[in-house]
Amino acid sequence: QLGDIEKRIEKSSNNVREKLVRIGRSYIVNVDYLFRIDLSESLLYLMDTDHNIFKLKIEHQYLVKLKEKLGK
Repeated sequence: QLGDIEKRIEKSSNNVREKLVRIGRSYIVNVDYLFRIDLSESLLYLMDTDHNIFKLKIEHQYLVKLKEKLGK
């Protein structure tokens, strides 16, 4: 379950904890792949190493918290 993975992340090095962030009930994302946060549409855009962009519909409250955490 995602909660178990989150506990392992919490026990990891600072570098790992800073990069992997839980967003809501369903996702843990690596902020290195964060492309854009669209609060108006409640979308999170991620870009992979091949520059493909993926969008995820995320609850607004979690995106606001993520944006605050990243200082953006």
